Amino acid sequence: MNIPRTTIYQWIRKNNDNNKSLNNNKPAIKWASEDKFYAVLKTSTLTEVVLAEYCRKKVIYVDELKELKSQCINANKSITEDPQELKEFLKAEKEKTGKSIQRDSPMALEIGHCLIM
Repeated sequence: MNIPRTTIYQWIRKNNDNNKSLNNNKPAIKWASEDKFYAVLKTSTLTEVVLAEYCRKKVIYVDELKELKSQCINANKSITEDPQELKEFLKAEKEKTGKSIQRDSPMALEIGHCLIM
């Protein structure tokens, strides 16, 4: 075959671009967070056969992918506080602190006068 070397290199580059591995042959535990989420998202609607094929291509076990899915789900289950409740708490703290400062202010002035003398 008389195929120019540059053509072969272009084919290889195009093939590598098309088959770019999501994990760059790293174990799934070392994937970036975005890559893990993308893998879970991409495989969420796949059948078992297609999922197994995907996992072979990405060098990951199906069980590892299921673990990634549960990690993604649990990451969004963190305890969040009610913003209104937090706002009310901060308002009460602000009022309490303000009253404390107003109450302590005359004492601070008196102490300041004593220190000056």
